[in-house]
Amino acid sequence: MVNLIKAKAQTAYYETFPIQFSFVDKHPNSYVSLLTLSQIARTSKYLPRVAKSFAKLSIELKEMPEGKKIAKDILEGKKISIGMMAKDFIQNDINGNPVRLSTYQNKYVLVDFWASWCQPCREENPNVLAVYHQYKEKNFTVLSVSIDVLANKANWLNAIKEDQLPWMQVSDLKKENEAAKLYGVTSIPSNVLIDPSGRIIAKDIKGKELRDKMAELLGAK
Repeated sequence: MVNLIKAKAQTAYYETFPIQFSFVDKHPNSYVSLLTLSQIARTSKYLPRVAKSFAKLSIELKEMPEGKKIAKDILEGKKISIGMMAKDFIQNDINGNPVRLSTYQNKYVLVDFWASWCQPCREENPNVLAVYHQYKEKNFTVLSVSIDVLANKANWLNAIKEDQLPWMQVSDLKKENEAAKLYGVTSIPSNVLIDPSGRIIAKDIKGKELRDKMAELLGAK
């Protein structure tokens, strides 16, 4: 029930984005516009739309620290786009064994970026778990990449156990995760859905959107 309420609240928040973008576009010299875009940019899915409004802001606003951060996030977000081939990477599993993304060829793979300390990630895990169980026999799997650092390894392992995540879990446990940098991850939870040919077919889909996409691809039971 709590997760359902949170999901509805999140949906309602996203529905305000058109109004917020409209405000920004009408007030390109307002510091409020900069703060508004800074907040929205935390949801990487909306970075392409953020970029359009950011381009209209005054030079003064763009040169502020918040503006430079948005510009950096927009640039990072362009590293990965729907339609391009997935970028291969290697990260170690919980036992220190190397795992390569490309070994999951010929499957639908949801590459999920998260961390043990990320509450929105933990709240999304039950949804990913449900999708995994529904489609794991239909050529689908999940590969989770944690951006936890070495000092938090125990927390990472505990979170996997607490959230009962049965699929492959990997991380390099670095301050800046190399796979996350490769995929231009600016906020978590974040994900990409890769088809059996290795092509990215969706990005940052969560909740109902993830369930609907998988039903579209593999059919609901």
